[in-house]
Amino acid sequence: MCLDKYKYFKLPENGIGYKVFVKIGDDEYRPPFFGHEFRLNEWIHDEREFKIEYENDDNRYYPTGFHVFTNFADAQTYRGNVAGDGLVVRKVEFKNVVTRGLQDKCKCIVCRSLKILKEGE
Repeated sequence: MCLDKYKYFKLPENGIGYKVFVKIGDDEYRPPFFGHEFRLNEWIHDEREFKIEYENDDNRYYPTGFHVFTNFADAQTYRGNVAGDGLVVRKVEFKNVVTRGLQDKCKCIVCRSLKILKEGE
């Protein structure tokens, strides 16, 4: 999952958003394409030290991190564009935003820290 294009929009460095996961257990999730497992209500941090190029923005790069949609509708749209079984949208808390942009024409941020919230939080 890579951002298509850089786009600035106002958003706090920490907040609440929505992420698409594959549900693999009662309280366990993983990203649709690759990555390690996430557990409910536990902070996870991306500490990698490399950058990724925007898909449609030549010579523009951003640090790795977790991709989070700014609203539920955009996360649902993205979920519908991804092939795979067991895909769900979960509400997440994020910290340390490193960039923002568009993913499949939907507003998305990239952050370094993420926690999947329990239902009702």
